[in-house]
Amino acid sequence: MNEEITLFPEPVSSTPTLTSRWRRYCNFLRTKWWLPVVTASTALTAMAIYLDLKPIMYFSEASMFVSGKLRLQEMNLYAEDLDLVTEIQVLQSSRIQERAYSRVQNFNPDTNAPPVRVKITQVPRSKVIELRVIGSYPSYTRAYLQAIIDEYLTYKKDTRALSSEDTVSKLKNELEEQQRVLEKKEKELRQFQQTNDIAVLEKQGISESTILAKLNVELAELSAQDRLLASIKPEQILEGREYLSGGTAGVDQKAVVDNFLSTIPQAEYSAAKRQIDILKGQRDEFGRAMRPQHPKIKWYDDQIRASEKYLEGFRGQTMGELVDRQKAIQSRMDNIKPAIKEAEEKIRKANEQLYDLDQYKRNVQRAQSLYEGLQNLLQSVDVNKNLDQERVSILTAPSMSLPANTRALLKLGIALLGGLGLGFGLIYCLERMDDRFTSLTELTEQFQEEIVGQIPRISIGNSKLQSETLKLGDEEHMFVESFRNIRSSLLFMPTAGNRPKTILVTSSVPNEGKSIVTANLARTMASGGSRVLLIDGDLRKGHLHKLFGLPRTPGLTDFLLQEASYEQVVVSTSLPNLFFIPSGKVSNDSGDLYLSPSTDLLLNQISLDFDCVLFDSAPLFAADDTASLAPKMDGVILVVRNSFTRARLAREALNSLYQRRVKVIGLIFNQVNSAESDYCYYKYRRYYNPKLTAAV
Repeated sequence: MNEEITLFPEPVSSTPTLTSRWRRYCNFLRTKWWLPVVTASTALTAMAIYLDLKPIMYFSEASMFVSGKLRLQEMNLYAEDLDLVTEIQVLQSSRIQERAYSRVQNFNPDTNAPPVRVKITQVPRSKVIELRVIGSYPSYTRAYLQAIIDEYLTYKKDTRALSSEDTVSKLKNELEEQQRVLEKKEKELRQFQQTNDIAVLEKQGISESTILAKLNVELAELSAQDRLLASIKPEQILEGREYLSGGTAGVDQKAVVDNFLSTIPQAEYSAAKRQIDILKGQRDEFGRAMRPQHPKIKWYDDQIRASEKYLEGFRGQTMGELVDRQKAIQSRMDNIKPAIKEAEEKIRKANEQLYDLDQYKRNVQRAQSLYEGLQNLLQSVDVNKNLDQERVSILTAPSMSLPANTRALLKLGIALLGGLGLGFGLIYCLERMDDRFTSLTELTEQFQEEIVGQIPRISIGNSKLQSETLKLGDEEHMFVESFRNIRSSLLFMPTAGNRPKTILVTSSVPNEGKSIVTANLARTMASGGSRVLLIDGDLRKGHLHKLFGLPRTPGLTDFLLQEASYEQVVVSTSLPNLFFIPSGKVSNDSGDLYLSPSTDLLLNQISLDFDCVLFDSAPLFAADDTASLAPKMDGVILVVRNSFTRARLAREALNSLYQRRVKVIGLIFNQVNSAESDYCYYKYRRYYNPKLTAAV
């Protein structure tokens, strides 16, 4: 290997672009155009057979108008909610359908009852209902529609009559019951008013509410005073320091403390404290000139201690006063709380009685309203006895039965579109499931390896150039030039070291055209003046010797087994500068042979004797031969066949090569469709044929 390579290049995004996806779908459509034709033809044939076998159907139509108002005797309009959806449901109900069937059978007992289809719809933004019956017999179809209308009108009339009589009876009973309920509610109200003095209850509620409010205010003030006194220390009061607190909202803090200070000898405490300060000052003055044990100093100390004890007595007295004041406040609070509960209980009882009174009054009002409503309803309930017009009227009677419009052309058109849609859908599904390459764009989108060249798919008459060796001629110029392009790519590709001399050509699976590509590439390299050696490295099924009309043995297998010499296996061909080593006898241990020292010996020798050595090998996934031989090569070319090679297999083949530290030179795209828009190489024959250059 002449240069360091990357084992696994960064993968190119495998998501095709919209343009390439559309182009790929068009390629599939071009090759499988017959699929939509088959599905469309099948759908048309099936629909034609169905229409031919389907019996002739007849239809009869009618329409009804549903009014929403009924006229009463008193010339008042009784408004009734109009619900055409309900009327349509009644017409379509099984009860009406069965009664219509029985009606037709009663009038025509000898008539068979063929199946019919009933369709009932509402005319948009109107009160008109349209009815249509479709059947196979014209007379029965019309008779059945008429029977539906008659049975519907009869059903509405009977229902209305029964409903009126039943409603009147029920309303009378309900009115009597409601009268008894009203009398009962009024009696309960009177009894409650007699046993309870409403005026006293109202006054009691107001009085107790006032008392409760005062007690709550007093309790709040006492609670605030208690919190304030609990937060004050005796020193704060005796020394006149700040004693106000921020946590006693709702009370005049200064007034409470001033009231308390009126009982405390604050002036005496202040005088005693000043006396202590004077004694301490005098003691300190004497202490500068006398010893601590001096009688005068001891006298001052005794006086200071006596004064401090006197101050301590003041503090104790003040603290006792604070405690007594708090106890008095707490005692008052304990007396107020039961009084508050008692007032609340009295207010609750008064409110309950007032609420009960309000409930009795509302019960009487509700009963009175229901009673009056029933009276009004009973006066206007007998609607059917006071009608001067029918609520439902027939606009158009059932028409004569006519052949139904089967819409044959429309159904055939729908079948055609459905068949085409199914065909195109199948092609789309096949395209999504098929990952075979159909264009160079797809190949470059999914692989970052260099595309060494493209070989077009060209046929002349019944001959396919992809299965033959090169024949230089005008009609083959596109095929010939594609190999010359590959030769140029190999000769002038940028490399970090020496240009690859030993090149192995392989593919992922059989039938991708690697052998023919290798042979034609060897011929092209030789025609350029290079000394080229072509080696058939497929020791199992090698057949390149047939293309050159040469024997298979002795060949590569014989040399590796040391059964033939180097000079015996290297043979010349009819083309100058092109030499060939056939595969030799068939061997099932070719993978082992490629790992033998004989292979290294052969590679060293041919590297000295030839400018370019091309190996044709077995497919990567057919045998392990190529995987054993490839690491010994200067480079490997992978052949990818258009519309045959699957992307997954090609990617796995490249990964297998990279895992063995093989230098992949690039890919050859074989049997490319030259009619594709992304293939634009060597299409201009007039530049190739000298006879046509004058016309350029």
